[in-house]
Amino acid sequence: LMNKIENMITRIFERINRKPLLFILFLLVLNAGLKFACIGDKSIWIDEAYSASQATQSFQDIILNSANEENPPAYYLLLHYWVKIFGLNEIGIRSLSAVLSICTVMLIFFFARRQLGIATAVFSSLLFSFSNEHLFYSHETRNYCLVSFLCVVSFIFYIKIWQAYSMRN
Repeated sequence: LMNKIENMITRIFERINRKPLLFILFLLVLNAGLKFACIGDKSIWIDEAYSASQATQSFQDIILNSANEENPPAYYLLLHYWVKIFGLNEIGIRSLSAVLSICTVMLIFFFARRQLGIATAVFSSLLFSFSNEHLFYSHETRNYCLVSFLCVVSFIFYIKIWQAYSMRN
């Protein structure tokens, strides 16, 4: 029985590796469903209200206010332009974190597939997708999903530099 299960799992990973588009699509739909489900059900928290308040300030005021803030201004600047497009409501302001979380999952999949193989890519992207903490933070208007996204991006660039050092990298 264990051999049959192992063979079945191996065949699944081989299919995903040969044609990853279907799994990538599955990963996108799964994450969109998880991250956007019930995103506007809860009232805005006080820290989310602060983020929304910062986002309504001018570009210069966001930069000036960041001197008194423990978080750098990047998230507030992104949110500033995000609310201009999607509105200043629960779903509009929280959707930036959800989108950043979905992008992070995709980066994890592509990075792990390239560096560690398809099995690790599938496992790590699904593990991140179902992480309770990250599901919680993808529904909150704070900078946590941006930090996760930038951590994965910086790790990708670090590995790229480490593998092939050049001035361009």
